[in-house]
Amino acid sequence: MAGTHSYWLILLSVIVATMASFVGLDLAARIARVRHHGMVPLWGVAGALSIGIGIWSMHFIGMLGFHLPVAVSYDIRITLLSLALAIVGCGASLVLVSSGPLGAGKLLTGGTLIGLAIVTMHYTGMAAMKIVPPIRYDPWLVALSIFIAVSASVLALWSAYTLRFENFLQAFWKRAGSAVIQGSAIYGMHYTGMAAAAFAPGSRSDVYPRQQFDPTALALILGAASMVFLLAILLISPTKG
Repeated sequence: MAGTHSYWLILLSVIVATMASFVGLDLAARIARVRHHGMVPLWGVAGALSIGIGIWSMHFIGMLGFHLPVAVSYDIRITLLSLALAIVGCGASLVLVSSGPLGAGKLLTGGTLIGLAIVTMHYTGMAAMKIVPPIRYDPWLVALSIFIAVSASVLALWSAYTLRFENFLQAFWKRAGSAVIQGSAIYGMHYTGMAAAAFAPGSRSDVYPRQQFDPTALALILGAASMVFLLAILLISPTKG
């Protein structure tokens, strides 16, 4: 059974992923250069929330833009678990980044944590789709999705670290490039993971009653709320550590 994608919602998911990456990487650079150590937990929480909520919003917008020939229900608890995993994984990476000089080992570990946060969020979110029979995955495409998430996250984190001593205006375009890389890790992993998913003919939703909502309207509301939240984080963050 094949599904279709809404191209407008794909575009929205890409914008949200890139914006979340820009804000998160800006905060990661701020943590790396911060002089007032009492502010590190604040930036860590803000960074974890911005990247975690951003990648989860991108995933959920992408799922709302994915249409199967049958109605689909989502398990709310598993959906919220996927959000929590994204925030915790990104938070762990930022805590690691803030704990001293960022050597090669720490860079690889931090980028891997963000990449794995993206991966676990995605496949946990997919598990929230109560489909019978269960979704089957192409193992090679799953492996490719993991590689995309981890490698691009490591590259983006390295780029953010190298720009840590430049102020916001000086580093804007360079950091924007890093955000595009990190954003590609998020939506590249998502849509590769979606390509890996196979839905059996005659699949049906296994949760009743089915949630009744307009997927496009919900995706637009979620996208707008995410952008407002990310912009607020960016605006309230001072330009110096």
